Amino acid sequence: MNKKAFLAAAAMLALTACAGQELGNARNAGMDNGDFGNALSAGYLRLAQAEYAESDYADSDYFALRSMQAGTKGGSVDLPAIESRTFPKGDAIYVATARNELEEVFNAGAREKAPQLAAAAQVSYECWIQELEENQNPAHIAACQDQLDGLIPALRNAVAGAPKKVAGAPKKKAKPTKGKTFQVLFGTGSPSLTPPPTR
Repeated sequence: MNKKAFLAAAAMLALTACAGQELGNARNAGMDNGDFGNALSAGYLRLAQAEYAESDYADSDYFALRSMQAGTKGGSVDLPAIESRTFPKGDAIYVATARNELEEVFNAGAREKAPQLAAAAQVSYECWIQELEENQNPAHIAACQDQLDGLIPALRNAVAGAPKKVAGAPKKKAKPTKGKTFQVLFGTGSPSLTPPPTR
């Protein structure tokens, strides 16, 4: 092996050794950023672990860094732009629609009203576009997309909430039921009815 080839191989080895190192940092990082931030941090950490297990160290690092950012007090992690990933053109319109719907419910207060669901939806969106870019496992793509498709309506419901009560409206009291009172008497230890006492 000549010197150039040796140096190239050494550089590649050094790069490989560095890749995937953020997962350990994310595992050791604390979470102190409210319900939404902490749930988002945990979701990104799961994605980082899954990608590391598949030897996709670049995406593992990406999700690990987002996990740490989401869990840091005062930190925020926005939805990534559609252009942040490259995937088949036929899927672009579906991704754009889903992202717009998700952003709409987030702007309506989903992060505050349903933090766990909102975090799960953001993680599902990121999982989906990452799997679309990889384009290797249709089952993974479908699983992430299906989860997101189920979470968006749930977030809409959470944002809509219960119908508001009109201020100052009098509360209706339940009326007692009208009817006759009957007295039924049985003999001691007997299933037979006894006649009522005479008045």
